[in-house]
Amino acid sequence: QRLAVKKQPANAAPSIAEFSEESAPQGVFTVYEVRSGESKQDILNKFKMTSVELEHLNPEASLERLGSGQKVTVLLPPSRN
Repeated sequence: QRLAVKKQPANAAPSIAEFSEESAPQGVFTVYEVRSGESKQDILNKFKMTSVELEHLNPEASLERLGSGQKVTVLLPPSRN
């Protein structure tokens, strides 16, 4: 297995491929489009994430005021193959 890592500034968010087919033991990162009426708490519950995890994956997003169609990075649970 090979892993390519791009050097980034210390405060930069990880680069995440949208809808990655690869899975890791901790899960899969993907981009989720916020639906009308969804709140930050709804997304935290849906993906079983903590507020801190969501904020670290989306450092530039305004998570307290999510809008319909806004895209946020989330962590899907690991696959059970």
